[in-house]
Amino acid sequence: MSGLFTSVESMPLWARTISRLTPITHFIRVVRMIILKGSGLADVKAELLYTIAFAVVLNAWAIWNYRKTT
Repeated sequence: MSGLFTSVESMPLWARTISRLTPITHFIRVVRMIILKGSGLADVKAELLYTIAFAVVLNAWAIWNYRKTT
């Protein structure tokens, strides 16, 4: 559901909604933009910011959860 093998646009609406919530979808979009289109940093900035934000939130949640268990 990340768009690696099939296009996200060809998926049903419910599947597109779920796939847009996963960071791998955005990462694959960045890779495709760079490799196939030769896009620069300005072109992929929005997708990279989403991926970075997801990483920060997930790491903060992991640290908070770890502190609760010790």
